Amino acid sequence: MISENSLFLLMHRTGRYLARGYDGAIIWRLTNDPLDACRAGNREALWQNVREYYWDRSLFSVVPGPVCACCGDVQIVRHCTGRYSPYRCAKHAKSNPCAIEGCGRTRSAPDRADGTPYLANDQTICPEHWKRYIPARSRARRAYHAHFRRAKRLGWDDKRERAFWLFWRRLVAMARRRAAEGHIDEAEINRLMGWTD
Repeated sequence: MISENSLFLLMHRTGRYLARGYDGAIIWRLTNDPLDACRAGNREALWQNVREYYWDRSLFSVVPGPVCACCGDVQIVRHCTGRYSPYRCAKHAKSNPCAIEGCGRTRSAPDRADGTPYLANDQTICPEHWKRYIPARSRARRAYHAHFRRAKRLGWDDKRERAFWLFWRRLVAMARRRAAEGHIDEAEINRLMGWTD
């Protein structure tokens, strides 16, 4: 998931964005959609839109604009669902990124029942990060496989599916935390040094 971008927006303290409309003349308004908002490549250009006599500058803050979660492109497209979020460019309209921040690997998004892609930023972990942050024989990896063994034996019902997705969200959060803070696999070090029993 890529977080850097080159476009900025002005966000009002209500959580809406400053946008420009036309009704014979330019009309300034607030919108909930960040892609309808005025965007600029630098922060100073945004403040030119806020006139002192019309908008109180103290009510606005500059925030980064939305980017494609797969590649960081600022040219976002509206998907067949009619929604923007999670944000994707035309190239990655049917892809999900690795859940680890900064990884450029993607995977094809699964289809919903209506044929539209299920887009999410936390649905996949690439093989490299899977091996690094959820190592073999770790407690997290064993728990992950236990969910599938249990489902194979008893079948997937609503309760097991909810339990798996709750576990998956915690697993992704743990992997992201390890990627951000650094992770030392003590079991792997012990195996390499020959200190295992």
